[in-house]
Amino acid sequence: MQTKARVKQNRIPELRLPSGDLTTNPTDKKKVASDSYTETFSKRTPDSESLQKVIDSLTQANKNFSHERKSLIENITDLDSLDLCEEDDMSK
Repeated sequence: MQTKARVKQNRIPELRLPSGDLTTNPTDKKKVASDSYTETFSKRTPDSESLQKVIDSLTQANKNFSHERKSLIENITDLDSLDLCEEDDMSK
């Protein structure tokens, strides 16, 4: 059951090529998706004042954490060190 879910998750839906035709293979799908993301995010120009407010807030928040709290957060967010699933579960 988990394998079927993984296969469904990894499936890229049919996408339209610039010519209007549907993609016919995974390589075309990946190219269309990649080009779409590139086009979308290349147009984004964040407001520099708003961006600076966010950066300043993050910097200020970081100053307010104690060393112990920073270490705890780093340990929690270190995904490489976390055992997120059992080895037995992955083989199913």
